[in-house]
Amino acid sequence: MEADHPHTTALFLTGCGGDQNGYPRGTVALSRRHGRTLATAVEAAQATRQTAIRGPLVPALARVQVDYQTPPTRAQLTAYLAGSPSAHFQDYELTKPHAERLLRQIVREGKLRSSYDYPVQTIRFGDRLVLVALAGEVVVDYALRLKRELSGPAVWISGYNNDVFAYIPSRRLLEEGGYEPRRSMNYFTTLVQPGPFAPSIEDRIVAKVHELLGRVPKLNDGQTDGAAPNRAR
Repeated sequence: MEADHPHTTALFLTGCGGDQNGYPRGTVALSRRHGRTLATAVEAAQATRQTAIRGPLVPALARVQVDYQTPPTRAQLTAYLAGSPSAHFQDYELTKPHAERLLRQIVREGKLRSSYDYPVQTIRFGDRLVLVALAGEVVVDYALRLKRELSGPAVWISGYNNDVFAYIPSRRLLEEGGYEPRRSMNYFTTLVQPGPFAPSIEDRIVAKVHELLGRVPKLNDGQTDGAAPNRAR
């Protein structure tokens, strides 16, 4: 984009692609091909009729507690590391190195974390556009659900904002299992994850988005219209 359009600064803001992959992939050449595809899509959008964004910029930021599933105990981890078949955590899909990290944390701190203080942000661009900025590697179900539920202006759902500490699964993915909701938790070592998130994570995050947008009055070209706040439904 910058080579084809002098004096332009290209900025990339990803959507909810935690469980999405470009295909095919694996080489620099393929990466460049996908980049060219994105650039072509931007250029195609520039060739269409543009929508002016007017009015104030209205950001809102809050945090919501999202729970983990019940973590393993010290006794369970000790038995698992000793090779006891009864201590195999099928739902967690634990690796031994991660089980060792969890056990060290219990010995050092007396417990494993039971929840995470998750940041949720919304930004209104006048009355034409709403950006929902979610933290972590958010899966596509969040974008699909929020676009269905939020009425009013155009809605843009983005992941990887403010904090990246884990994949953010939906209830559907937690029920299906697999890498993002389960196995990936073995590989986040800066913040030791005790296990998968509880299924309530999706509803709690979505509810916080609705709450933040419900606090912001409906705007019309920079002026309030005197009506009640435009609460997202």
